[in-house]
Amino acid sequence: MLIEGETGTGKELLAAYVHYKSPCKERIFVIQNCIEMRENILKNQLFGNRKGDFDLGIQDKVGLHEIADGGTLVFDEIGDMDLKVQGMLLKILEDGVYTPEVVWSRSV
Repeated sequence: MLIEGETGTGKELLAAYVHYKSPCKERIFVIQNCIEMRENILKNQLFGNRKGDFDLGIQDKVGLHEIADGGTLVFDEIGDMDLKVQGMLLKILEDGVYTPEVVWSRSV
């Protein structure tokens, strides 16, 4: 679902309302702000990493995509998301398949 509106109009509140009225209301609700995050940091936040995947990958980290499985993951300001990460996210949504190894090994 895409919720559009100016800053301060309550888009996050609407997303929370939809989540808590849905069948997944007992699952996690996560909001990720995408404004001005560098590609590697955003990839790490969304998809996690395995130790050694990149320079800052000093330990395994579970990403929000995996944490929110079965729940709701909201991307605030998705239009400001790095285009490479947008492409990766689109591919995951189209294919319905996600693995951290694919995210960190592919370049879109």
